[in-house]
Amino acid sequence: MPTGEDYARVLQYYQKPVPYSNRLKQRASENILNLKLCRCIKKLERFHGNRAIGICTKSVINKKGFRRRGAFSCKGVTFKGNKGTKKHRRSFVRG
Repeated sequence: MPTGEDYARVLQYYQKPVPYSNRLKQRASENILNLKLCRCIKKLERFHGNRAIGICTKSVINKKGFRRRGAFSCKGVTFKGNKGTKKHRRSFVRG
């Protein structure tokens, strides 16, 4: 999961003000990434078709340190970034 520092780095990269609240940092950085991703997809869709999503994901999302894109929609701001994977811990009962 991304941390507040990850979101702050995204905002600093695009030279935007960084709020103090982690929730506001997350919302602002996800809005920026969603707008950039959708703009990129719309530009490349004419030339590359369905491959535009992969190309734009690599250039916009992965280069910012996020490993997976998560769900997004170009109709509304619904990007949910994932940084890494969740590790599940199991408790084993020995008997």
